[in-house]
Amino acid sequence: MSEVKVYAHRGASGYALENTWDAFIKACELGVGIELDVQITKDGVVVVYHDDNLRRLTGINADIDTLDYEDIKELRAGKRWMRKFQQHQIPLAYEVFQWAKKKKIPLNVELKGSFEKNSKGPQILAAMLEGMQDIHLSSFNPQLLQEMKQLMPSTEMAWIIKKISSSLFLRKWIGWIVFIFIKDCLANLYGRMY
Repeated sequence: MSEVKVYAHRGASGYALENTWDAFIKACELGVGIELDVQITKDGVVVVYHDDNLRRLTGINADIDTLDYEDIKELRAGKRWMRKFQQHQIPLAYEVFQWAKKKKIPLNVELKGSFEKNSKGPQILAAMLEGMQDIHLSSFNPQLLQEMKQLMPSTEMAWIIKKISSSLFLRKWIGWIVFIFIKDCLANLYGRMY
């Protein structure tokens, strides 16, 4: 029987502000993996942030993919009334990845909407994740996952499905999903036999 792994959603977001260092450190203290969300800025810097738009946690009504990293690096993140008193900033994904690697924390990295708009985003992320162990990638975008699978063939991918509005959409991608699943299952089976 395979082991069930537990991941803290956006870090330990029940204890600290989502996708912040406090949430990641708390997840580490709890001894669980971390699910986090990555976005990419206009100038190709990968940051940890859930929403495509910064407004909910920073008060700035702008999409991350329209701004350079210099425009967001000093922004304070937090709940609307607490921003003035909190010192949370948007983490750089590379720093979080290196910290998790050092601490041996499993990661589930969800690629968000800005990666669909940056043609070099997948290559940038793949280079950042090179050599990391116990990492999984997830996204609502199957094309993005397919591109990431080509760049990182041994990494597990998870297609997140909310609601399928058309069975045609599902039929278009089901072959790829089944192929990847069967290929990974066979690799696991043969890997255990030898």
